[in-house]
Amino acid sequence: MPLVPAICSQCGAKIEVDDNHEAGICSYCGMAFITEKVINNHLTSIDNMNIQNATINVNGPSVENLILRAEQFKTSKNIEKAKEYYNKALDIDATNVKALEGLKNVEYVGVLAGTTITFNMIDRIEELLTSNQKIQAIKYVNQSTGIGLKGAKNFVDEYEVSHDFNAASKKISATDISKRKKSGCYVATAVYGSYNCPEVWILRRWRDEKLAITWYGRAFIHMYYAISPAIVRIFGETSWFRKLWKSRLDTLVYELKGIGYQDTPYEDKVWAIPNSLSKRNKAIFEGYKNGISVEQLATEYYLSPKTVYKILSKTENDR
Repeated sequence: MPLVPAICSQCGAKIEVDDNHEAGICSYCGMAFITEKVINNHLTSIDNMNIQNATINVNGPSVENLILRAEQFKTSKNIEKAKEYYNKALDIDATNVKALEGLKNVEYVGVLAGTTITFNMIDRIEELLTSNQKIQAIKYVNQSTGIGLKGAKNFVDEYEVSHDFNAASKKISATDISKRKKSGCYVATAVYGSYNCPEVWILRRWRDEKLAITWYGRAFIHMYYAISPAIVRIFGETSWFRKLWKSRLDTLVYELKGIGYQDTPYEDKVWAIPNSLSKRNKAIFEGYKNGISVEQLATEYYLSPKTVYKILSKTENDR
């Protein structure tokens, strides 16, 4: 039963097939494929397959293409498809850093109390805040996450300030951010016993270098800061709490270290937030005129692409 190398047309994985069988199933993605005998019989009608020597080459997507498709789905907010394609890329190359990080960040999940924040939720919160319906935004967050009115209010307050929805009455300095972050990583600090230890240094780097550079990552950070202090205050000293979260955090730390995050001493980054709504909007408009994409502007100003489009439209109409 001779086995020859092949490449799956569905997922691009390298596989081995039985040359005596006419068809088979990919062990990675579960899709059926045609082996050399049938390919030879139908070569004239199949123009996307090449057979050279004993190798069956079934042209399929590369890791790079799969990651590109995942990122396209992420941009269009199709989270499940984005996850699917990141996983397909990892089936081919299980150590691909871009796919690993993409999969971890394709949907930001509030690990506390099972809270999940989705792109649609953020869009709805922004719509309510933009139309001065803060109370409705708080109620919406509470109904969607079940974190309670106090936790929902803390989250909306943080989100409102960080996105400068009411710059005239709410301003926050870089120093304020630094102070808040110094008391951050509440759960990790409770689990590992110190804000300055190798595991927490890794998590702080991940927060600053990955989560904090995108609007949705910052939304997760704000949610985390809104609800974790109370949870740690109530349960932080209990053995079951530490046992529950230590296994989860250990897994995350192990994965982050595996893709390059260091466990050496670390100083938190300071993130400045725009202190003028009109200046921010003008800067966004000028940046777009100068060729900066909506996605880049959204990342730079910690906004959703939808909000950037609204700002561009409003600024253009006001000119």
